[in-house]
This record gives sequence, C-alpha cells and structure tokens, in this order.
Amino acid sequence: MSNAIRSQNTRIQRGTAQASAPGKTITTIANAAGAPNILQVTTQTAHGLSSGDLATHIGIAPAAYNGTYPVQVISATSYQLMLPGPGIGNATAVGTYTAVSFTYADVDEPTDVKFGGISVSQLDVSHLQSTAKEFIPGLVDNGSVDFTCNFTNSAMQNQLLADQYQATVTNWRVILGGIVQRTFAGFVFKFDGPTAKTDSKMDVQASLKISGAIVSG
Repeated sequence: MSNAIRSQNTRIQRGTAQASAPGKTITTIANAAGAPNILQVTTQTAHGLSSGDLATHIGIAPAAYNGTYPVQVISATSYQLMLPGPGIGNATAVGTYTAVSFTYADVDEPTDVKFGGISVSQLDVSHLQSTAKEFIPGLVDNGSVDFTCNFTNSAMQNQLLADQYQATVTNWRVILGGIVQRTFAGFVFKFDGPTAKTDSKMDVQASLKISGAIVSG
C-alpha cells in the first residue's frame, strides 16, 4: 500500500509578526552532534516557542551566534537553530533570546504549489598544485515557492501584490496535504495576473523567494 500524501488540503499561509515577549535567559548553547551548523539551545524556563517561530539572540559569545533565526522545537526547554555556516564550538556566554511570534492567515483558493530551485553554491578552491578543478560546497540556497490561485480579488491576494511593491520580508508557512509543515522567511518576487481566458476562471500566480533555512514540522 502506498504511503503517498494527497495534495488536497494543502495551504499557503502568510505570517504577521506579533509583539515580542521580554528576553528570556539561556542556560546552554552547544553545537549539535554531527551537525556543525546546528546549535542546540537550552532555556532556563519553558520557552513557549513553536517550530518555525523566530527568536532573536543577544549577549552570546562567540558573537557569531547572535542574530535572529527560525527555531526547531525539541522540548519545552530546548530548541535548535541553523547557522548560515559551521559553528565554532559551545558558547562561553549564553545571553538571552526574545521570541518573535507570528499569526498566520491563508492565501485563498490555491490550485497548485511547487517548491523548487534548491541548490548549493560551488566554491572554486583550485590552486597552483591542482591537477583538475577543485570545489567545496558553499551556502545552501533554498530556492522558491511558486503557486497559482483562483482569482478572488481578496484582501490577501491584494496583500501579495503590495508585498512585492514594498519588498516585504515575512514568515510563510506551507502545509502540504494538511500534514507536512514547512515554515520559512521569504518575500514575493513575482506576481502575475489576473489572467482571463475564454470560458474559463481567472487566476493569479505568485512566487516567494525563500531567505534562510526551511523549518519542517
């Protein structure tokens, strides 16, 4: 029997940032075993985060660990975050984190959704003793999400067009088949439509550029 997931009940949701909670104390920050670009954070009290939420970190040494990242929840008092490059060991000063939570609203009546274009940059490290071109992998580009919707002239569809004009970066969530959840920061870089054809419904197409990591949950 197939384990294929049906497309029906797939949803695209735009996030709106809510007021941040006060900064909370971190207990430990350590490189996750076998994953040099993953940090595991343990908090002094329950963090109240959900996978895909953003958390801003300050006061950490090494300073390269400070910044705002989407989180992957492990337990009530621990979560993981993905650095843009390899970590440099456990933190010697742990600082605080501030949760940036989002509420999500559906993009109405999507008819197809496609993730694509994920790639890794190729860094040329050839040198004078090389006998052929040599490369190492660079940063991951998580590509884009393309989708089509029935044209409804809704506030949300008009918001997509406004987002493109205003270069708005926000959180997005795609729930595939009502089961698999992917959350990421991104922005609308392409918006087409509405398209009208003889004896047919109108539709619009949009593309989101993914910025940073994709959190699955």
